[in-house]
Amino acid sequence: VVGLMLVLLYSPSHGLLAWLVNSLGWKIIFSWPGIVMATIIVTFPFMAREVIPLLEEEGWEQEEAAKTLGANDWQVFWKVTLPSVRWAALYGLILTTARALGEFGAVSVVSGNIRGETQTLPLFVEDAYKQYHTELAFGAAMVLGGVAIVSLLLKLLVERLLEHDRQLTRMAPEE
Repeated sequence: VVGLMLVLLYSPSHGLLAWLVNSLGWKIIFSWPGIVMATIIVTFPFMAREVIPLLEEEGWEQEEAAKTLGANDWQVFWKVTLPSVRWAALYGLILTTARALGEFGAVSVVSGNIRGETQTLPLFVEDAYKQYHTELAFGAAMVLGGVAIVSLLLKLLVERLLEHDRQLTRMAPEE
């Protein structure tokens, strides 16, 4: 659905925004910018799922306090907001990276699976397998599997660090 949406929007020949794409000379469909857009759209919910609940739980009090003490918006973000969501953001980053590495559908539609130009590793696996180059396909799939295992191990590590951080926060004396 995401790939089709991007094609319907940005196709230079019949997209809803074809006039903009053509006038600016952008190439989005069948190119890396389209792949990046599709991947961001598909993976963004994984990051949002981790960060938004934490932001809602934390509330706005710390940010408002920083502003009343003279901090500008960037200082509030870097010194207050980001440190409070660092573990959730790292966890979300690991999930989005794992999802992005295995993304197939939207990337396939947007990239056109052009060998040597816009072919990603999951698309290469499919292409090699369809052409009966099973050794290449399984080798590339093993690389993807290895990256998935590393991502899973990182996720577990972040979960443990996050739980440890929560326990330290619970044990800290109230002011």
